[in-house]
Amino acid sequence: MIILIIVINMVFVSEVFNTLLENVFDYLKSENDPRIKILKDISSAAVLITCIEAIIIGFILLLPK
Repeated sequence: MIILIIVINMVFVSEVFNTLLENVFDYLKSENDPRIKILKDISSAAVLITCIEAIIIGFILLLPK
């Protein structure tokens, strides 16, 4: 269960970093820039990957063998 709690916490931490990066990008350049959009998409993809990892680990730990 500790592993599952750590992985779920990783999802929250990655979402906080994603929000931080998006706010920094918006602060640095307020107008639409395709490069900023790509960076935001990459940081969002990192959160998605972390969520998928948490789901897989949850299934491994909680499903019956």
